[in-house]
Amino acid sequence: MWTGALLGLLMASTVSAEEMPLPSVDLGIREVDAREISVISRRTEEDWWALVVLRADFEKRRDGVPRDEERTFPFRIYRSADAGISWREDAAVTEAVVEAVEPHSHSVRSWHGGTVDFLVWYTPEVGLMAGVFDAGVLRTIDGGRTWSRIALARGDAFRVYELERAGGRTWMCGSTDSIYRSDDTGATWRELPGTPFNSDDRCVGLSFLDAKRGWAAGMKGSLWATEDGGATWSRMPTAWPPTPDPFWPQRPTDLEDVALFTPKVAWVQSSAGRFQTTDGGKTWHPRMPATEDSEEVLRVTPRASGQSWVTVGTTEESPMPSLSDQDAVMGADTVVTIHGDLLHTFVAGRRVRVTPLTTPGSGVLTPLDGVLTLERERWVGWTGAKVLLSHDQGLSWFTVGLVPEAPLRTLVFAKDGRLFAQAQSENLFVSWNLGRTWNRSTTWLDAHDFAVATGVPPERLETPLQCLLIAPEAEVTVRFDISDCWPRSKNHLALNLANDHATLSGRYEAHQNPLEVHSRKLTREAARRILRGLVSAATQQETQLRCESIMKYTTLIEWSCSPDGTDRRTLEFIASGCGVLTPADIMGGGTMSGGAEPTDYARALGVYDLAVRALEGTVR
Repeated sequence: MWTGALLGLLMASTVSAEEMPLPSVDLGIREVDAREISVISRRTEEDWWALVVLRADFEKRRDGVPRDEERTFPFRIYRSADAGISWREDAAVTEAVVEAVEPHSHSVRSWHGGTVDFLVWYTPEVGLMAGVFDAGVLRTIDGGRTWSRIALARGDAFRVYELERAGGRTWMCGSTDSIYRSDDTGATWRELPGTPFNSDDRCVGLSFLDAKRGWAAGMKGSLWATEDGGATWSRMPTAWPPTPDPFWPQRPTDLEDVALFTPKVAWVQSSAGRFQTTDGGKTWHPRMPATEDSEEVLRVTPRASGQSWVTVGTTEESPMPSLSDQDAVMGADTVVTIHGDLLHTFVAGRRVRVTPLTTPGSGVLTPLDGVLTLERERWVGWTGAKVLLSHDQGLSWFTVGLVPEAPLRTLVFAKDGRLFAQAQSENLFVSWNLGRTWNRSTTWLDAHDFAVATGVPPERLETPLQCLLIAPEAEVTVRFDISDCWPRSKNHLALNLANDHATLSGRYEAHQNPLEVHSRKLTREAARRILRGLVSAATQQETQLRCESIMKYTTLIEWSCSPDGTDRRTLEFIASGCGVLTPADIMGGGTMSGGAEPTDYARALGVYDLAVRALEGTVR
């Protein structure tokens, strides 16, 4: 009854879809189900490579699925023959590389096995992979069809933090005190004897102008220079300001990377920010780091070494290095940067495409029935029952899912991240993953949230909770708990509103001094304030909590508005315990500080807070 009434009101108030020409799309283009893209590299102008962790592989390896039961991989090799437009897995290359990275057969493979962090091509035939796999690198001389392991001198476990090329040489450094150099495109490697690093101050950055001159950055803030290709190093005097840290005054500054542009001009990234020198390292000046907005002007800047930088800035005269491991030069004026499972492509300093890895399409175009703007860049479209997604304002589309019923009347996006679809039959469907999977919804709260998401004012919507605001008698019980790996506290509140009185009871465990209310008499107006607050907390629109926590808040509301206490209803909410200053210990005066934004809201946290304040007697 409630769902039908809400949807009827919605139909009377819905406006037409966004006014815009509806594009035609290729429904055959689908996203690769990648959890993350770890590396992208250009072998030739058209042949691009990507190392991809598939979601299914990650979950099975994490859960310890036996290898004999179902083969999984720490990553897979995908290749694009059209400069990143479409992608296919190269199963033979995946098999060859994974066998080289994980050569030992085990009944169960760990989800945190070998990884590849660097893939470089010296020529279309000769390439190199480096990362974490048994003290070596992988090399190909046949365009990637086969890969051989090249051992390093010491043979101990070694993770490559940095790989640098200049003047026909290649250098690597990482998790040990060693620096390795190859003078023959990675075929052989020698450990340089004059390393300035140790197990405490490890190398995190290398930057060379040519085969001889280069700088190296140490994890603990040291900066070193060489004039002989790394055979010997001299320490450069530095005096970095302390890293701002409210919990650690005068925290020492760690370096994260270095970029040597000319013998005089260089940049370092540190825990205290970004610094630039224009006098060969004698003095350093703080520079504002790149912001997300500046991604719009990522560009390629040639280096004297023959390689290229990815730089950030509005002018080519004063380029700032991006200093990001996720950026890759993919052409003379093309940059691709990795954001989780998305690739952002820039050409001549302008972002032209944002997509996940997608499969080739069918070549047949189908017009969309509607388009919904989720955010400035991200749009959802639909045709029939098929749902599509675009991350670049409709420039590129790919199919993500199928609503169980068609045709669709509309799609709407709620603030908490849910996507609602209403069919012409008025049936309502909901998706928590941007249209990839859908479930039929028959709850009044979903219908309420759907109506609000379409623009219906909440005060025009009636809900089963509404009786708490108008009924002369009501009973409410609220259970509000905190838990992580095990239950931490179980709290409850009971409010009874009768014709001639109102009482409140409950318990809130606050450390060693639980707050317990046996039977507190309330005025009817005080009881009404609590009920109004409870209804508001339970129906206020949720937002996405942009944080994660093992702490969970669970609230269960049980109520009845009948004189005999029958016709009881329940409503449950669960949320991550990372809200904004969520009250946790009222008696001690402490709070649990979360990572959410001040405007974020979760009903579980709102109801929890209301229940605590009701027991405290501070609801106003």
